[in-house]
Amino acid sequence: MAFYLLITLGFLFISGVPLLPPPQNVTVVSHNMDAILKWDNPLPLFRDITYTAEYKHSLMKVFQSVCMGTKECRCDFGILPSVNGTYKFRVRTEHQRENSSWVEIPTNKSFSLTKERVPLLPPPQNVTMVSHNMDAILKWDNPLPLFRDITYTAEYKHSLIKVFQSVCMGTKECRCDFGRLRSVHGTYKFRVRTEHQRENSSWVEIPTNKSFSLTKETIIGPPKVTLVTKGGATGFIEVNIQDPVLKIDSLKGAYGTVAYNIRYWKETDKKNMSEIKEAAEQQVKLTPLEPNTRYCVQVQMYVPLCYTEKEYSNITCLMSTEPRMSEGLLVILLMVAFLLLFLICCVIYKGRKFLHPKVKLPEHFKKHLNNSYPCSYLASPITLPLQEKYDQINALDEENPYNEITCLSEDNLCTMDRGQCTEYYNAVHKKAKCDLPYRNI
Repeated sequence: MAFYLLITLGFLFISGVPLLPPPQNVTVVSHNMDAILKWDNPLPLFRDITYTAEYKHSLMKVFQSVCMGTKECRCDFGILPSVNGTYKFRVRTEHQRENSSWVEIPTNKSFSLTKERVPLLPPPQNVTMVSHNMDAILKWDNPLPLFRDITYTAEYKHSLIKVFQSVCMGTKECRCDFGRLRSVHGTYKFRVRTEHQRENSSWVEIPTNKSFSLTKETIIGPPKVTLVTKGGATGFIEVNIQDPVLKIDSLKGAYGTVAYNIRYWKETDKKNMSEIKEAAEQQVKLTPLEPNTRYCVQVQMYVPLCYTEKEYSNITCLMSTEPRMSEGLLVILLMVAFLLLFLICCVIYKGRKFLHPKVKLPEHFKKHLNNSYPCSYLASPITLPLQEKYDQINALDEENPYNEITCLSEDNLCTMDRGQCTEYYNAVHKKAKCDLPYRNI
């Protein structure tokens, strides 16, 4: 084999055919009437490879060399002679004294600066697709952060549709929520471009090498978990699971088979964790559990046909048995309640006896209270000294019972009280209440 290769190389050397390979993937790019030729290195292991690039206008007979002996894989032709007319560009590989054949572009026609206009606006950068629970959100970065009036248009196309459908048109946000797509089945393509005034950039399509499948690419969110304590002294915890709500369809409608991975542990000991794999029911009982112990639970969706990573639900904790009151505390509370009830009954009984006594007044007291006598001498203001009736009283001294103590006579009494009787009886008239009849002792 090596013998035939040497013979072939010798024949090519004798016949004058270039041994160096020409540049690969040669393209021309034009922005604002410039012309830049780009290519790939045909011999990446060689270090001393150089290139020469030339151009020729339609009014010229020969090519004009611009980039001679350059080591870069590009050539900027600078200011060309005219925007009118057509051009041809070519480039070759050079190594020491060997040259490859020329690669001319375009191959089947001439290049026109006015017709081959390349968009001036750069397209959006770092375009990515994010999908949660069957939605579709396209995100990108602004290629011109210093420009204020940049807008974007984003579109999508289903595998059963021939044309793209516009969703976000003229938006200033660097994201587009495509909302409720046509179906969870099939594949999609998305694209976005930059817009400024009347200029548009080229489209950036994603994914570039394949189509996007919602069932395979979407991220299924965590389920909703609620815990219920059931049973007596030992008890158990019942885990109730609700599937996440999808933008399109349901989990079972999209995937058919859905299960749940459950992990639970004591709140004070997370290292010793127990797991239940691929539980098919939405109500799962956790047993055996220690009584009067707080347990924590997390649940993760298990969807065999969805290959993206699934999220666990938030940590939810609950006691394994219902909280019960101790017997000692219950006895104390009952005793206190009984004592309070007894005191209340005593107060009610005493109050009733006080308000309604059983002792009866004597009959002569009742008769005396029932009789009312008018107090005629106090009915009108007293202007003259009142002559009170009185009886003579004989009093005996306790020490000397034979001595009599007699009251002053009526004349002497009035004489002693003269000058003060009128004011005295007027005061009595204002303040006194005559409930009892006047009696002489």
